[in-house]
Amino acid sequence: MSNCRLRYPDQRKKRRRSLVGGNGQTVYTTDDTNSRGIELEVSGQPTPRINLLAGFTHVDIVESGSNDKVRLFEPRNVLRVSGTYQVPGVDQLKVGGSVRWQSKTTTDSELYTQDAYTLVDLMASYEFNDNWTLSGKINNLTDERYINSLYWEQGFYGEPRNATVTLTWNY
Repeated sequence: MSNCRLRYPDQRKKRRRSLVGGNGQTVYTTDDTNSRGIELEVSGQPTPRINLLAGFTHVDIVESGSNDKVRLFEPRNVLRVSGTYQVPGVDQLKVGGSVRWQSKTTTDSELYTQDAYTLVDLMASYEFNDNWTLSGKINNLTDERYINSLYWEQGFYGEPRNATVTLTWNY
């Protein structure tokens, strides 16, 4: 079983935003932008033990009329791939991982930049019976240092490498 989805978003947006000037006065402006792109997502189960999901997004956001690129804090390209594998001989054990990549982003003033980066996550789960499952996950396996977003000319670092272990009881 597999699925494929392809989308060509083409939108024009007007949004209102406020800016505070040097004298403390609030000024309201309107952004008029056009965004065009492509989204592709493919998922499937090539074998009974393997589940895969992959997606790619590309978007161009330009100011209406001038075609100047705007909203540079949004990545122009994003790629995601994930999968799980049920281990033969130990049907209760499932292992998997995911990779997320995004292209360079910058502030609209281009004062700050975040280079393209890749995040890798790993997971494993063991189903003891219909009621109990033990799961573990490692996020940002390579401990990549990255800025989540550069919106409003500021940025916050994303999560460093971290791990979780969960014991789930279903009744």
